[in-house]
Amino acid sequence: MACTWRQVIRRAIRGLASRQRVSVAKLMKQYNLLFKEGKYQEAEQQARLACEMDPDDPMIRAAINIAKISRNKEVADRGKKDREDIVAGGLGAAEDEGPYTADYHIDPDSLKRAQGAQGTVAVNRAAQERVGKADRAEPDFAGDA
Repeated sequence: MACTWRQVIRRAIRGLASRQRVSVAKLMKQYNLLFKEGKYQEAEQQARLACEMDPDDPMIRAAINIAKISRNKEVADRGKKDREDIVAGGLGAAEDEGPYTADYHIDPDSLKRAQGAQGTVAVNRAAQERVGKADRAEPDFAGDA
């Protein structure tokens, strides 16, 4: 059976197209695997390679956009989580009251003056005087006489 040159060319074109479809299918399988693993940038690269071989396929263009959107969403989610951690850490640190102490607080300046004057007895006396002054505050009635 003899073939004309036109038939040979048609068979070659069909063979080229089928090999191209097989290559595009392999690239899209690789795209799917990478996408499922969360490697969106690599998946987008595979889809772009497939788009170069078959630029008219709308599914390949959609796959490129889906990978791009997924990558951007992952970046935004990571940023949101980082900001939440910063806020939670800052609020937690602000609410931390420190360790519990059963001792009462004495003003360091008053303590130094009292210790310098008469030792520890003066410390108790100085504390009592501060409390007593607040209780014994009397108004000045000099103008009522």
